[in-house]
Amino acid sequence: MFLPKRYASAQITWTGVFCFLVLLVFAGHFYLERIAYLDLALHVFDFLTNNKLFIQNQRFVAAATQMWPLLGFRLGLPLDVVLRLYSLAFVGFYFVVFLVSAYLFRNEHVALAIPLLFTLIIADTFYWAQSELPQALAVLLLYYAGISRLAPLPYNWRTLLLLPLIPVGIYGHPLLLLPFIFLWGYDYLLNKRFTDWLYYLTLGIALFCYWLRNHNVAANSYEGQRMNLWENLVEFYPNYFSLVGNAELLSLCRTHYYMLPILLVLITTYYVWRRPEGWGLRLAWLWAFVVGYAEIVVITHPTNRDVTYLENLYLPLSLFVAIPLTMELLPRVRRLRLAVGFLLLVFGIRLFAIWQAHAPFSRYIQWLDKIIAYTRQLPESKFIIDQANVDPHHQRATSWASSYESLLLSARHSPDSVQQVFVTNDVPALTSSNPAPDAVMTLFSPPVASAKLPWQYFRFQPSPYRALNMPPPADTATMASYIKERQATQLQFVALSAPLRANKARSLTLRIVPPASKTLHSGLHTSYPTSFTYRYFSLDEWPQATDILTTPLEVDVEKEWTQDITIVGPQEPGSYTLEVALTSQNYRNWPVKLRIPVEVKP
Repeated sequence: MFLPKRYASAQITWTGVFCFLVLLVFAGHFYLERIAYLDLALHVFDFLTNNKLFIQNQRFVAAATQMWPLLGFRLGLPLDVVLRLYSLAFVGFYFVVFLVSAYLFRNEHVALAIPLLFTLIIADTFYWAQSELPQALAVLLLYYAGISRLAPLPYNWRTLLLLPLIPVGIYGHPLLLLPFIFLWGYDYLLNKRFTDWLYYLTLGIALFCYWLRNHNVAANSYEGQRMNLWENLVEFYPNYFSLVGNAELLSLCRTHYYMLPILLVLITTYYVWRRPEGWGLRLAWLWAFVVGYAEIVVITHPTNRDVTYLENLYLPLSLFVAIPLTMELLPRVRRLRLAVGFLLLVFGIRLFAIWQAHAPFSRYIQWLDKIIAYTRQLPESKFIIDQANVDPHHQRATSWASSYESLLLSARHSPDSVQQVFVTNDVPALTSSNPAPDAVMTLFSPPVASAKLPWQYFRFQPSPYRALNMPPPADTATMASYIKERQATQLQFVALSAPLRANKARSLTLRIVPPASKTLHSGLHTSYPTSFTYRYFSLDEWPQATDILTTPLEVDVEKEWTQDITIVGPQEPGSYTLEVALTSQNYRNWPVKLRIPVEVKP
């Protein structure tokens, strides 16, 4: 039979529509931060060069989002249009799952869990969109939206059409079996499926698919959870709860995942206060999966400090909380305004958090755009930058994929403007490889002949690779004349990233103008590398104590260059003069300084 899964008013479901419309706006606006960044930049390059889907480790669920940019390339759409289309494809896929669940399957309860899944803890991962885990979770909820309305499961075409979604979800990510078992057990208890024999079969299908997946998919680095779970269970036994990851998770629950404990307390209070039939087992099931799943992530990633990656792994926690909220608590709220207002408040707070999270990703894209604009003044079209020179104090998002990202950013308006900037930790290896002038180096494959790149998107002119971090002189005698020839260098203040505060790090943007025909060399692998230093003076010209951070030149400066340096405010608030100077480390300061008055707030 069909179970009723509609809310008393459509306005409750409309809050989910509102959420996805805002997410679509974000995806369209921040498309470069999402697509011309990390894995998805590699995916787009692979679409262009191989003209097929980029499916890794048999995670076929990714086809739902990859088919759209691939279709765009085959239709010859402009690169910038395809990048935006790819960004919209992810949110669009989740929105379609929501609409199908709510209006085709008529299961508004599960449908509303979908926008909650993609907002409750998501912030940074909105800009790291490639993971198959959220895509597989969307497929799982689509399956559950159909299954949870049918009790007992009928032996007909409806059930038959839903069953193939199980292997699609299970193959989507090695962790997906746990959310599947949570939903299976939760619905088993909620709808008392004790004699629903076909329902037992769905669990068997999931377990068989998981076994088959483990048998057929190699346990490589892309399958990290499989590689170290059992080893770490033995190694850390019995001190699982004393691992540092637990303390970090609690800290994240205070600063990033705050909606999880709030909603978990709310659901627990509802169960204990209202005591719906069978509430004790469902509450125990919920807490067992919240704690158990969190421990699995902590145990399999005991030293991982990547907040973005961990946020992706913890995503099923949102599902565990969202399902009882939308299935049991919200349908029993009698005041419509209270339910709608509560959901709009939750969505509003989390959408604002997603918007706020764009800053480091936008700074990275802006920096790479700036590098591309700077190198357009040079005769070459392919460049190598030392990773050590780039953002040493982590004021921007980090990336390993600049060789792909720069291709997309530079060519998105014209194929003739394509350039490549390869940021690497191993400059000598790249420069010594000496690829042909018509070849393009990539991170995970041999050099690609530019003639093999799609002509309508990339039109490289033959050019050698140029290293942008050449070292200054390595002896003091030559250094003295080197500095003297460049003492007319000008430093100009551009902007501060935010008002200065005591003992807080800020980014200071400077414009560096070298003398005509003179280059400021930025290489760090030398005795006297060039960098920026700074200090504060009080009104009576006494230098003030503060943590001094040095920032290297990011590139060789032979033309006007704008760069961010990291500074830390002095220990006490007040009025100061900030002095920024060029220095040759281990040698002496340059007579090149900039002084600006600053106010330091508490």
